[in-house]
Amino acid sequence: MKKALLPILSLLLFSLTASAKRTYLPVGVFYYFHTMTICSPGDTLVIKQGNYGESALMDVQGTPDKPVVITNEGIVKMGYGDGTRYGLKLEGKYFKLIGDINYGLQFTCPVPGVYSGTSIDFNNSSNYEIAYLDIGYTQLGLRSNPSRGGLMDSINIHHIRFHHTGNPGYDANRCEAIYFGNTDMAYSSESAPMRFRNLHIHHCSFDSLMGDGIQIAIAESFRLDHDTVTNSGLNNLDGQFTCFLAGGCTQGTIDSCIATNCNGPAVQVFGYGKVYVTNNRFVHCGQYKGNNQDIIYISSKCPDGEPLQTFITGNYIDGGNRFGINNETEPEKYKVGIITNNEIKNTLSDAYSPFLKETISEQHLSFYTIISTWIRGRKKKVALVLAIILVVVLLIARKCFSTNKVEKETT
Repeated sequence: MKKALLPILSLLLFSLTASAKRTYLPVGVFYYFHTMTICSPGDTLVIKQGNYGESALMDVQGTPDKPVVITNEGIVKMGYGDGTRYGLKLEGKYFKLIGDINYGLQFTCPVPGVYSGTSIDFNNSSNYEIAYLDIGYTQLGLRSNPSRGGLMDSINIHHIRFHHTGNPGYDANRCEAIYFGNTDMAYSSESAPMRFRNLHIHHCSFDSLMGDGIQIAIAESFRLDHDTVTNSGLNNLDGQFTCFLAGGCTQGTIDSCIATNCNGPAVQVFGYGKVYVTNNRFVHCGQYKGNNQDIIYISSKCPDGEPLQTFITGNYIDGGNRFGINNETEPEKYKVGIITNNEIKNTLSDAYSPFLKETISEQHLSFYTIISTWIRGRKKKVALVLAIILVVVLLIARKCFSTNKVEKETT
C-alpha cells in the first residue's frame, strides 16, 4: 500500500513545485504592460541587485490563494536617477511586494539635494501587501490616487522605512510619505464607488519629512497602528505638515502610534462616522510658531454620510502651540463620542477647545449620549415634549391621588 502511494505523492510534490516558478527581471529597467505574460499566479518575480530607472509591472493578476510575489536579491535601488518621475508603477490585484528583512529593496535618488517623483504608484490596485522597503529622497513615497476604478480592498502596508521626503523648488515643497485617496470633489462621498476598505498601515517609521506623513481619504475603513513619525512638517506649509491625516469621507482607527518633534499637528480628522484615536503618544508636536497648531484637530469635511463621532482615549500629549484637542466640526455634523483618559500638558492654550469641553460634559450623561444626535438642533421641540410629558404625568398622579382619597372616605 505504501509503495503504491509513493508515485502519487511524488506526482503531487512535482506538480506543486512545478506550478510556482521564479522569474528574474531584466537588470537596469523593466516595463511590462501585461505582467502575466511572463508569470502565473503564485510565481515570484525577482529584482536582481543593481540600479534601476523608471520601471513598471502592470496588470499583475494573482489569486487569493496564489498571489504574485515580487522581491529582491541583493541591494536594489529603484528610481535611481536624476529627476526620475517614479521608481515603480505597480498595478493589479492579489500581489505582494516584499523586500528582504535587511531593507535591501530601496527607492532613492543618488543626486544630493534632488528628490525623485513618486517611489511606487499603485493607481487603483487592490488586495496587496507591501513590506520591508527603504524609501527616501522622494517627493511621494507610496501613492494610490486613481481617477477611476472601484473598491480597493484589503491593502496591508508594514515595516517600511520612510525618510527625507521633499519637493524643493516645486509646488511650495508639497510632499507626502504616503498618500491614499482622491481629493477631487466628484469623489467626496461616503457612497462613492471608488474608495478604500480594510487599509492597514502598521509598524512603519517616518523620519525627516518636509510634508505629511500618512494622508488617507475616501476610506470606509482604515487602521494605523504602531507607526512612528519623527521630525516632520519641516516645510512649515499650512495644510501639508500633519503626521497622521484621516481625510474627507474616511473612518477608521489611529492606535498606538508615536509622533515626536513635528511642526504641524499630530492628527487631523476630516472624516465621517466613527473615528478612533487611542493610546498614542504625541510629544513636541504643533511647534510651528507662524500658525498655531492643535495636536489633534477635528473638522468633518464629508458632505454626506453619518455624522462624525470621535473616540479619543488613552493618549499622551506633551506640548503644542494651541489646544491639545480641538473640534471645529459644525454641530449638525458631529455626534457626541467618548473623549476620556487623555493626559495633556504643556499646551499653549487649554487642553480642550470650548466646543470639545461641551461635548465632553455631554458624554457623561448617558441618556444624552444615546439621543444626542436627535437632540442637537431640536432643543425647543425637546423642551416642549418634556413639558407635555410632565403635565400628563402630574395629571395622572393627581387623578390617582383623588381616586385613593375617595376610596378611603367610602370605607
